[in-house]
Amino acid sequence: MAFRNTNTLHQLTKSKIINQTLEHDKSGVHKLTCNICHRSYIGQTSRSLKLRFQENTRYIKHSESQSAYALHILNCKHEYGTTSDIMSLLKHVDKPSLLLPHGQTYIQLFYHNNQRIPEQHPNEQNSMFQLLHNRYHTSHPT
Repeated sequence: MAFRNTNTLHQLTKSKIINQTLEHDKSGVHKLTCNICHRSYIGQTSRSLKLRFQENTRYIKHSESQSAYALHILNCKHEYGTTSDIMSLLKHVDKPSLLLPHGQTYIQLFYHNNQRIPEQHPNEQNSMFQLLHNRYHTSHPT
Protein backbone atom coordinates (compact mmCIF):
# COMPACT_ATOMS: atom_id res chain seq x y z
CA MET A 1 0.00 0.00 0.00
CA ALA A 2 1.38 3.42 -0.94
CA PHE A 3 0.39 6.97 -0.05
CA ARG A 4 -0.61 9.16 -2.98
CA ASN A 5 -0.98 12.93 -2.62
CA THR A 6 -4.15 14.30 -4.23
CA ASN A 7 -3.28 17.86 -3.36
CA THR A 8 -1.23 18.39 -6.53
CA LEU A 9 -0.72 21.53 -8.59
CA HIS A 10 -3.00 20.06 -11.24
CA GLN A 11 -5.78 19.47 -8.71
CA LEU A 12 -5.44 22.98 -7.26
CA THR A 13 -5.53 24.73 -10.66
CA LYS A 14 -8.18 22.52 -12.27
CA SER A 15 -11.34 24.51 -13.00
CA LYS A 16 -14.20 23.36 -10.87
CA ILE A 17 -17.62 22.90 -12.39
CA ILE A 18 -20.15 24.50 -10.15
CA ASN A 19 -23.67 23.20 -10.41
CA GLN A 20 -25.42 26.55 -10.39
CA THR A 21 -28.91 26.95 -11.72
CA LEU A 22 -29.47 30.30 -13.33
CA GLU A 23 -32.07 32.47 -11.61
CA HIS A 24 -34.51 32.29 -14.54
CA ASP A 25 -34.32 28.49 -14.62
CA LYS A 26 -35.66 28.27 -11.06
CA SER A 27 -39.22 28.20 -9.79
CA GLY A 28 -40.78 30.26 -7.02
CA VAL A 29 -42.13 33.72 -6.36
CA HIS A 30 -41.21 36.21 -9.06
CA LYS A 31 -41.66 39.85 -9.95
CA LEU A 32 -42.38 41.35 -13.38
CA THR A 33 -41.75 45.10 -13.47
CA CYS A 34 -43.30 47.55 -15.94
CA ASN A 35 -40.62 49.57 -17.75
CA ILE A 36 -42.76 52.72 -17.76
CA CYS A 37 -44.48 53.02 -14.36
CA HIS A 38 -42.05 50.74 -12.46
CA ARG A 39 -44.88 48.97 -10.65
CA SER A 40 -44.72 45.22 -10.35
CA TYR A 41 -46.74 42.08 -10.83
CA ILE A 42 -45.98 39.41 -8.24
CA GLY A 43 -46.58 35.81 -9.21
CA GLN A 44 -45.61 32.29 -8.31
CA THR A 45 -44.85 29.33 -10.51
CA SER A 46 -43.65 25.77 -10.04
CA ARG A 47 -42.13 25.92 -13.53
CA SER A 48 -39.11 27.95 -14.61
CA LEU A 49 -39.33 31.73 -14.62
CA LYS A 50 -38.13 31.71 -18.21
CA LEU A 51 -41.16 29.66 -19.28
CA ARG A 52 -43.53 31.90 -17.31
CA PHE A 53 -42.02 34.99 -18.96
CA GLN A 54 -42.54 33.45 -22.41
CA GLU A 55 -46.20 32.87 -21.58
CA ASN A 56 -46.67 36.49 -20.52
CA THR A 57 -45.04 37.83 -23.68
CA ARG A 58 -47.20 35.52 -25.79
CA TYR A 59 -50.31 36.91 -24.05
CA ILE A 60 -49.16 40.45 -24.84
CA LYS A 61 -48.32 39.70 -28.49
CA HIS A 62 -51.70 38.04 -29.05
CA SER A 63 -53.61 40.68 -27.02
CA GLU A 64 -54.82 38.08 -24.55
CA SER A 65 -55.58 39.27 -21.04
CA GLN A 66 -54.81 35.99 -19.31
CA SER A 67 -52.42 37.53 -16.78
CA ALA A 68 -52.57 40.74 -14.78
CA TYR A 69 -49.17 41.77 -16.16
CA ALA A 70 -50.28 41.31 -19.79
CA LEU A 71 -53.50 43.17 -19.01
CA HIS A 72 -51.50 46.06 -17.54
CA ILE A 73 -49.20 46.28 -20.57
CA LEU A 74 -52.13 46.09 -23.00
CA ASN A 75 -54.44 48.53 -21.19
CA CYS A 76 -51.80 51.17 -20.45
CA LYS A 77 -49.89 50.62 -23.71
CA HIS A 78 -46.68 50.35 -21.72
CA GLU A 79 -43.51 48.66 -22.86
CA TYR A 80 -42.01 45.45 -21.56
CA GLY A 81 -38.42 44.31 -21.83
CA THR A 82 -36.37 41.16 -21.80
CA THR A 83 -36.39 38.53 -19.09
CA SER A 84 -33.26 39.90 -17.46
CA ASP A 85 -34.60 43.49 -17.62
CA ILE A 86 -38.00 43.05 -16.01
CA MET A 87 -38.16 39.69 -14.27
CA SER A 88 -36.53 38.74 -11.00
CA LEU A 89 -36.81 35.88 -8.56
CA LEU A 90 -37.99 37.09 -5.15
CA LYS A 91 -37.98 33.72 -3.39
CA HIS A 92 -36.84 30.35 -4.70
CA VAL A 93 -39.46 27.79 -3.68
CA ASP A 94 -39.11 24.19 -4.78
CA LYS A 95 -42.04 22.80 -2.77
CA PRO A 96 -45.35 23.51 -4.54
CA SER A 97 -47.23 23.53 -1.21
CA LEU A 98 -45.19 26.58 -0.10
CA LEU A 99 -45.71 28.64 -3.27
CA LEU A 100 -49.05 30.14 -2.28
CA PRO A 101 -48.09 31.32 1.23
CA HIS A 102 -44.84 32.88 0.01
CA GLY A 103 -46.58 34.40 -3.00
CA GLN A 104 -49.34 35.94 -0.89
CA THR A 105 -46.80 37.42 1.50
CA TYR A 106 -44.96 39.19 -1.33
CA ILE A 107 -48.23 40.30 -2.97
CA GLN A 108 -49.33 41.92 0.29
CA LEU A 109 -45.91 43.47 0.85
CA PHE A 110 -45.90 45.11 -2.58
CA TYR A 111 -49.54 46.16 -2.13
CA HIS A 112 -48.74 47.75 1.23
CA ASN A 113 -45.79 49.64 -0.31
CA ASN A 114 -47.95 50.75 -3.29
CA GLN A 115 -45.60 49.04 -5.75
CA ARG A 116 -48.04 46.58 -7.27
CA ILE A 117 -49.78 47.11 -10.61
CA PRO A 118 -53.46 47.94 -10.08
CA GLU A 119 -54.62 45.06 -12.31
CA GLN A 120 -53.45 42.51 -9.73
CA HIS A 121 -56.39 42.02 -7.35
CA PRO A 122 -57.18 45.66 -6.56
CA ASN A 123 -58.44 46.50 -3.06
CA GLU A 124 -57.67 43.04 -1.72
CA GLN A 125 -56.08 43.02 1.71
CA ASN A 126 -54.99 40.12 3.83
CA SER A 127 -55.83 40.73 7.49
CA MET A 128 -53.25 38.18 8.72
CA PHE A 129 -50.47 39.95 6.82
CA GLN A 130 -51.65 43.31 8.18
CA LEU A 131 -51.58 41.97 11.74
CA LEU A 132 -48.04 40.58 11.34
CA HIS A 133 -46.87 43.73 9.56
CA ASN A 134 -48.25 46.01 12.30
CA ARG A 135 -46.83 43.84 15.07
CA TYR A 136 -43.39 43.79 13.45
CA HIS A 137 -43.30 47.56 12.95
CA THR A 138 -44.44 48.34 16.51
CA SER A 139 -41.86 46.00 18.05
CA HIS A 140 -39.06 47.02 15.61
CA PRO A 141 -39.36 50.78 15.00
CA THR A 142 -37.15 52.13 12.26
